[in-house]
Amino acid sequence: MNILALDQSTALTGFAIFKNKNLKKSGYFKPSGELFIRIQQTKEYIRELIIDNNIDYVFLEDIQYQKNQKTYKILANLQGVIINLLIELNIPFEIIPPSVWKSWNGIKGRKRAEQKENTKEKCKEIYGRDFSEDEADATCIGLYGLYILEQKDAI
Repeated sequence: MNILALDQSTALTGFAIFKNKNLKKSGYFKPSGELFIRIQQTKEYIRELIIDNNIDYVFLEDIQYQKNQKTYKILANLQGVIINLLIELNIPFEIIPPSVWKSWNGIKGRKRAEQKENTKEKCKEIYGRDFSEDEADATCIGLYGLYILEQKDAI
């Protein structure tokens, strides 16, 4: 089974691709231009990842309100566009709350920056290389996603 995990935003989207439970590829995509152009570019990049890697299942990080209504609305728009794409491509997906995947992965830290650093360190411990913040988040989302699918006997 080929799995795509995403830490999506309109500025930078981290991704991780797992094939048969092994991390095969990870990285990030940085769109440019006005907001809705960036959303479109991100959607098309995700489409390419899905098609080029024969993706069977996608895990998205859920959005959460953090004192900024404008940012929340932008992320909600992006999430809706991605969900629409997945439905269009008939790809099953799940939306994972950040607190859930972080807890399962043992990511500690009171502040966001500390959690990001701890996520990068966890990925480096597992895979023996450096990860960007968003790439590490996507990888840990994917690790949790693999666990979910194993519990369902789907992989």
